[in-house]
Amino acid sequence: MVIKKSALHTPVLAPLGAPVQRANRVYDALVDGIIKGEVAPGAQLNVDNIALQLKVSPTPIRDALNRLVEDGLVNKVPYQGWFVCRLEEPEIRDLYEMRASLECFGIRLACARITPEELDRLQALQETGDAELARGDMEAYRLYNKEFHLCIMRA
Repeated sequence: MVIKKSALHTPVLAPLGAPVQRANRVYDALVDGIIKGEVAPGAQLNVDNIALQLKVSPTPIRDALNRLVEDGLVNKVPYQGWFVCRLEEPEIRDLYEMRASLECFGIRLACARITPEELDRLQALQETGDAELARGDMEAYRLYNKEFHLCIMRA
């Protein structure tokens, strides 16, 4: 007797879809809140409260919080929960020094590799940043600055 493999028995993995996207959006929202200072250093991050605020289930919140632990922005204390890290001055100085080194290296590579299209994009972004700064819109300037640096790093 010969048994043929059926297509029904072949494992097929479906795309993960929305839950992963939700966890990424939750992560971005939490990082943004921490960076802007809307979520204070040392603050406890309560899964249920965040889920209510963002109108999502607790699962993507937990996923995002665990990712923030891996990134060093949040600490998880057993039986107590997640807390935003408190960075001391020496740690902040070390982070900025590391960032400056990485950005200088990235700029050096970008200068050697940048395309004319990427250079045009940087010039357009710079004009946008100048306009936002002149208007005093610091949130728009922060977003410009992030995109400007990402554009350099992509180059």
